[in-house]
Amino acid sequence: MKLDAIREKIDALDEKILYLLQNRFKSVEEVRELKKTLGLPVEDKKREEEVLNNLLLMGKKLGLSKSFVTHLFKLIISESKKIQIFNEY
Repeated sequence: MKLDAIREKIDALDEKILYLLQNRFKSVEEVRELKKTLGLPVEDKKREEEVLNNLLLMGKKLGLSKSFVTHLFKLIISESKKIQIFNEY
C-alpha cells in the first residue's frame, strides 16, 4: 500500500472519530437537560469511575495502553462536564 493511500485511510478514520465525538457530546446535552430537570449535579464521580473502568477493560482487549485510554477519556469526560456546566457545545 502506498503512503498516500494509508494517509487517506487515516484521514477518513479521524473524520469518523470527530463525528462520533460530536454524537457523544449531543448525548451529553441530553444528559445536561435531564439532570437539570431532576436537580442532579453535573459531576458524578461514581459514574465517571464506572465509565473509565469499562473503557480500560475494553482498551486492554484492544491492545491500547492504560495511560492512553485514561488520558483520552479523562479529556473527553472533562469536556463533557464543561458542556453540562457552561452549555458550550
